[in-house]
Amino acid sequence: PILFCQNLLLMYVISAYSESSILQCIGGCIALVGLAIAMSLEVIPAVVTSALFGVCSVLALGAALPQLVQNFRAKSTGELSITVAAMGFSGNSTRLYTSWLEVDDLGIRLMILLNWFLA
Repeated sequence: PILFCQNLLLMYVISAYSESSILQCIGGCIALVGLAIAMSLEVIPAVVTSALFGVCSVLALGAALPQLVQNFRAKSTGELSITVAAMGFSGNSTRLYTSWLEVDDLGIRLMILLNWFLA
């Protein structure tokens, strides 16, 4: 339930600060609710859910690597403040903790841990 609420809130924030319309936000939220219901009723098998988490982790790694390489080459993170870094760390740590409590699948836990290390 915690991750579901976090995802709904993230969708709202993304739509509020982007050019998307309220209808797109509502459509995305309805799609998220539908997926959550399908997963809880086991219409979508747990194997598929684990595979999707794995794909997300691979995409996160692909997105993070260029920035990590750039930071290493520049020997600096640019104008990234300690406050922004601390907020990101605390948010990712909270997500790791809540996911660890709610998810029993080892594969998903490992992917969440990988995402935490990357962030």
